[in-house]
Amino acid sequence: MPEFFPEQFKPCLQGDRLYGRGSSEMKGGLMAMPFALLALKECGLELKGRITFSFVPDEESGVGFNIVPDRAFFTIDRRINPEESLAEAKKELMSLLDNYKKKGIEIEVKILQEGESSVSDTKAALASALKETVRDATEKIPRFELSPGLIEIRFFNKREIPGFAYGPGLLEVSHGAEEYVRVSDILNCAKIYSLRAARLLT
Repeated sequence: MPEFFPEQFKPCLQGDRLYGRGSSEMKGGLMAMPFALLALKECGLELKGRITFSFVPDEESGVGFNIVPDRAFFTIDRRINPEESLAEAKKELMSLLDNYKKKGIEIEVKILQEGESSVSDTKAALASALKETVRDATEKIPRFELSPGLIEIRFFNKREIPGFAYGPGLLEVSHGAEEYVRVSDILNCAKIYSLRAARLLT
């Protein structure tokens, strides 16, 4: 957090920016969701389907830099592109580590998290609908990009259900010392969520 915001776990509003740990990734998006439902309710729309939210947590922590360790450890964060295979990427890394084991170095491997990469067809009907909704709500033409994160859309894609991630957060400030989300982006995101749901379910 910025030095003038010493309490990083308390939200602090400065103009249009809401500072706070996790504000950009992903609490801003979480706040946009109930606002979207509220907008749908106030419009009195009768939906022909159910809207379901899935909130998934994780833990992130660190250790003191001035502690002398009795052993060395490191983490490999290997991201998989859609055209790559998780099995092949693991095989490549394990082969590299095995070379060091053969030299007498004791290595213990623990996989903390893994997942296949996935991609949805940007020419699919859902993609066009999302693009149209964003354009109508913001008067800007959106573009699709690969996300560097391991997101839950992969579970839908595995079952051949197209899915796209959209939220108000900024990747460049996520998980950083000065993380923030723009309140105007949260409200715009809520508008997009509600408009997309209304068009899909009415």
